[in-house]
Amino acid sequence: MSVSLSEGNPHHPRGFRARRGLNWGLIGLLYASYYMCRYNFRFATPGMVEEFGFSTFQITGMISAWSLAYGTGQLVNGLLTDRIGGKTAMLIGATGTILINLIFGFASFAGTFATFAGIWLLNGYFQSFGAPGMIKMNAAWFRRTERGTFAGIFGFMIQAGWAWGQSFIYHFSVSSGKSSEPRFPGAFHRTSGQSGPKSSLPLSEA
Repeated sequence: MSVSLSEGNPHHPRGFRARRGLNWGLIGLLYASYYMCRYNFRFATPGMVEEFGFSTFQITGMISAWSLAYGTGQLVNGLLTDRIGGKTAMLIGATGTILINLIFGFASFAGTFATFAGIWLLNGYFQSFGAPGMIKMNAAWFRRTERGTFAGIFGFMIQAGWAWGQSFIYHFSVSSGKSSEPRFPGAFHRTSGQSGPKSSLPLSEA
């Protein structure tokens, strides 16, 4: 079957759009789930302050460590993803952030600022694999004239991940009645929330 390569009037082989939609759905779900391993920090902070006596300055220090690693990781992992491929990058990031969340939960036994900040810094780095990996995979499914659509869907998935993560973690925290950071396996930790949703403490970045 011949396929027109015209940028102005793209034609796709039969079944291509369905495959592209399936790809977007699965990869988008994985990318959105990254946010569950990021925004759970918001719900952990009240319990961390109560149990370990952390100050607002220390909490923001943990967030700053996360942000520094995330920003640096975007630069490094963008280049790395070009070499290892988007699928590998996303799997590394997803596996890493789940394991880091597991370790973060068990770090309660140490209970020191340096321990929590160091672990959350590593989480920022693994989180930075998500966007480069997703873009690397999905950009190939769109011609240049379709990249506006790509950008729109990508932006929607970012917002959906934010809303989904916040809502799911909050409802889980309310139903489970947890008031401090969890000590659960990593996959379960991804959906675990802490104490009440309202806090004057700073939140993790978007």
